[in-house]
Amino acid sequence: MSGYYKKYKRVILENLEKEELNLTLTLLEADLTERLESFTNRDKYWQQVDIIITSLKNIGHDLWSHDYDGDSHLWGWDYMRMETAGFLQIQFNFNGTVKVFWREDNQQSEIVYEDE
Repeated sequence: MSGYYKKYKRVILENLEKEELNLTLTLLEADLTERLESFTNRDKYWQQVDIIITSLKNIGHDLWSHDYDGDSHLWGWDYMRMETAGFLQIQFNFNGTVKVFWREDNQQSEIVYEDE
């Protein structure tokens, strides 16, 4: 499974120019949304999210659970270890949307939330 996501490796994303990075993040968001759109059962949806997170971790992304309310789950960097923290943040919404964010400044610890 992580083979499909290799084009989204952390080391690749961190070395892209801003315009190409934004395009790549938009593609990742679309890929994740498409992958999850057929999962209408809540348990199966969140199982797929766990598989996706594991796949992204396997290609270098620093993803930790930040917030979960049953319908929405936010994953992002390890704010306790900012010196090695990643930049990718993903908000999965059971209603079928996925939002992908990129933290610009490695010193910043603010978490981005997308209002529904």
